Amino acid sequence: MTIDDEETDRYRVAIKSCINAGFILTEHNLPKVLATVNQAEAIGPILNPTLFREKAQALREDKELLEAAMPLYNLVQRRIDEVTQLLREGKTK
Repeated sequence: MTIDDEETDRYRVAIKSCINAGFILTEHNLPKVLATVNQAEAIGPILNPTLFREKAQALREDKELLEAAMPLYNLVQRRIDEVTQLLREGKTK
């Protein structure tokens, strides 16, 4: 195997991994999960200030992860929607 073949294999594995991760993300309603986190940030300090103080850092980290995942979620969801539309229109081979 040459270096080019190894690089090509790494590229293919990386792309397939991203696609798989995107499909996994689309199984969950990430916008709704993120909205729930935002809501928890807004009302948590009011409903239970002690618990919120204890969990605020973990909640911020979860929110950061969800926000980072959103572009991949959106990209894959758009592609799924495009294919679904083509299937509805009968424009597939």
